[in-house]
Amino acid sequence: MSGSLDDRVVEPPPSDGTGGPVPPRCRPDPEHRRAPKSIPVFFRRSRNRLVHITLLIANRPGSLRAVLAELPDEGVNLLALNISGGARATAVQAQIFAEIGPPASPRALEQRLGAISEVYEVRIEEDVDGRLIDGSYPVQLSEADRALLFSAPAFSEAWNRLRDNLGSGGAVLLCVFGEYLGRELAADAIRAVGREFIRSNLAYSLRFWSSMGWGQADLGEIDLSEGRITVRVFDSFECDPRSASSAPRSQLIRGVLIGMFSRIIETPLSCEETACRSQGSPYCEFVLERRPPESLEAPLLPG
Repeated sequence: MSGSLDDRVVEPPPSDGTGGPVPPRCRPDPEHRRAPKSIPVFFRRSRNRLVHITLLIANRPGSLRAVLAELPDEGVNLLALNISGGARATAVQAQIFAEIGPPASPRALEQRLGAISEVYEVRIEEDVDGRLIDGSYPVQLSEADRALLFSAPAFSEAWNRLRDNLGSGGAVLLCVFGEYLGRELAADAIRAVGREFIRSNLAYSLRFWSSMGWGQADLGEIDLSEGRITVRVFDSFECDPRSASSAPRSQLIRGVLIGMFSRIIETPLSCEETACRSQGSPYCEFVLERRPPESLEAPLLPG
């Protein structure tokens, strides 16, 4: 497939962008069951000690297994494990969060793990008064640049205040801001897996959306000859069904979709929100088309 739109027409969903069926696991199911992704922090009080073990280990098969095999069978309760580092790096960082008690001790763990040939460095941080805060810095999403984490309700409320205080101007600002975010999200995904993979597997590639915690995106109609794409977002962080609205409120998400898909298929797109959770719909639905909008405000506001 070339870098520009071609004449290929893909049948309506379920589709993976090439006409083939999308495996069921790639689509949100009717009940939208989720497997939450936790970010280790552990504000936790315990009768035992909490430890944060940071290891620099060889990036080769068997290294992590060797580390876990050396954790004592007694006195160690593994809470979380995280691996960070590039796939092509010679060494990666393993972070282990655990609760320890007799006969285990931080010093004994440090000596035991440090003796493993696959381990280059060991650092153990202990709790303070039964509470442990993960101070690892900076935060990264995959192999992309530094990331920031916000509480979804606080983030959404900040946008609501901007939108409500500035009216249509706030809506336009949110859309423009979202468009930039979308372009950068697409750029990160393209660097990670390649543009052709994304274009050939659009439905599956929308997992990037869920991986960011923004909701569950479901790809609907795809017609690349017209540049028309329909996306439904379930459980969008931007819309609260408890807050009724006379107009669609997903200006930020709308902008993200414009920026993301415009970069993926390399053509300017406009986007209209045709259904919104804030208006009673079970999802927010967006229709992207290959045509410039009359103005930034036109698709946002009634009339």
